[in-house]
Amino acid sequence: MIQLTYDQRGVTLEFRSRQSLIDRLLSRQAEQDFDHDKRISFALADLRATAEETAEEAEVSSTRIRLSHRTLSALSSETADALGLPPLVDLTLRTDVMGQIGSPSFRLSHDWVRAGKREIVTRIGAVLETSGDGAEGLRRLPGWMLDALEVADRFRACPDRD
Repeated sequence: MIQLTYDQRGVTLEFRSRQSLIDRLLSRQAEQDFDHDKRISFALADLRATAEETAEEAEVSSTRIRLSHRTLSALSSETADALGLPPLVDLTLRTDVMGQIGSPSFRLSHDWVRAGKREIVTRIGAVLETSGDGAEGLRRLPGWMLDALEVADRFRACPDRD
């Protein structure tokens, strides 16, 4: 069993079974286990390479994996699936600007849309918690989308100049 937890600092996958991840990777009992283990081995290698590309650390032990939101957002769909991570977001990100550029009221805004209807989501780093019509669950943001949302979240209008 895999348990996924996340907070502002990153994402943790904990493996709760009689066999640790490393033990499972090292034991080659059946051909179908071999295919599964090979898939996990490639996913772990890709995770480490992605962490290196993003200049982030990924901690991999026999009972857990800890990675940053930046690394999570950069993973391929195949790697994320093999490790039990959420699929990519299936919502549309709609962006807008409010106010006049240069004024104190200027801001960047965004919301999430599915089939033309606004969706309420909670975002923590690269993880979205969705609760739409039959499509609830966790979703993962791709890197470019995470970058855009971080820019919008950090943006502050020009302060008043006296």
